[in-house]
Amino acid sequence: MSTAHLQQVSSIVATGESEQNASLRVALESLQARKSGEFAATLDERKHSERQWANFSRDKRLANSQGETKEKHRGNAKWYSTTQLSLNYRDNWLAQRVPGRVVLDYACGDGLETLKAARMGAALAIGIDVSNVSVANATDYAAREGRADQCVFIEGDCEATGLPDRSVDVILCSYMLHHLDLTYAYPEMHRILKPGGCVLACEALNYNPLIKMYRKLTPEMRTEWEKEHILSLKDVRAAKRFFDVGEIRYWHLFSPLGGFLQGVPKLFGVTMPLLNAVDRTLVRIPAVQLMSWQFSFELFKPLE
Repeated sequence: MSTAHLQQVSSIVATGESEQNASLRVALESLQARKSGEFAATLDERKHSERQWANFSRDKRLANSQGETKEKHRGNAKWYSTTQLSLNYRDNWLAQRVPGRVVLDYACGDGLETLKAARMGAALAIGIDVSNVSVANATDYAAREGRADQCVFIEGDCEATGLPDRSVDVILCSYMLHHLDLTYAYPEMHRILKPGGCVLACEALNYNPLIKMYRKLTPEMRTEWEKEHILSLKDVRAAKRFFDVGEIRYWHLFSPLGGFLQGVPKLFGVTMPLLNAVDRTLVRIPAVQLMSWQFSFELFKPLE
């Protein structure tokens, strides 16, 4: 193929992408213009409950004297302080795929991962969440960081986003799929992903009996839907109707024990590398890895 032909093809591809992005911008502006009350009126009882829970959890007006919202002050925060291994994996995965792409932070919460994608060089970082409080927080954070043009946040339904077909390159699902009905979420992600697009899902895993017991003993930390829909490999298999499934990884078998030491920084700093080293070995064993607290999996939309 001649250089002139290659340049012509590149120009056509770039024009197509530009038109797609323009269409996406129009759709986003329309979604942002929608009144919050009108959107809330479209939600069924399950989604309304999720919205109320998220609003209560992230409302800065309900923060404690240290400025922590209800979400940050919950008792399970100490366990999430032990998840550096999976966080590093997620960040590395995104860093390889985000630059120059349209990225969707699916159920974005306060938009921290959306902002991270923007810092990594996303052409456009979109956050969608059912919570108007979360969207307001995220919009404020983006403005403070000077990324209001690069980040767009919309109050919306992840099971029916309103985004155009084939408009997104990368979707991040960060500990949120268990809040959704996957029979709607999977086809919706497939619809809005471009051919060749990809998804990274990071989730809690629903096998370890001790962790399941902990969840039953702390019902106040979760919505009614969430309690019954922690993911298993059955949910990954269900995704095969719409996607090619890539790498599945397992995380945090013994590392959560470090949460007991969070209040003793020196001891925590010494213990966590040891617990992580044990986990790196044990989560490779098939019969053992299912006892992990969390797992991650990749989904790819086939090229057409």
